[in-house]
Amino acid sequence: MRATHRRSRPEAQEAAIAEQIALRRAHCGSSDYAIYQAPSSACSPPTARPGTSMHEKGLAIDFTCGGGGTISQGSACFGWLDGHAAGHGLHNLPSEPWHWSTMGPDWRRLRRARTVPLALLRVV
Repeated sequence: MRATHRRSRPEAQEAAIAEQIALRRAHCGSSDYAIYQAPSSACSPPTARPGTSMHEKGLAIDFTCGGGGTISQGSACFGWLDGHAAGHGLHNLPSEPWHWSTMGPDWRRLRRARTVPLALLRVV
């Protein structure tokens, strides 16, 4: 039997922010400005500033297909997700075919919010 370790909420949040900092360093550059202040559109691929990512809040996931690489709009994987994800409460961010979240069409407004209305969260 293998023991599992669950992180406390603060530990999980710290780990998510550390991961976001590493992603910003890889996608945006290594300067403090690039990591903490540059807009996500300045990164390739676009990457949210630490503390603002829906991934850190547990509201989004980036999918890959076939063991690697991001999903493109015309791929079979995107087509499958497009046809099935909504039934599981996930919606696509149109500018990022690999990015799916619980936010739905109101993602821009809600993304800026510090909390998400419980009515938008769906238990699957």
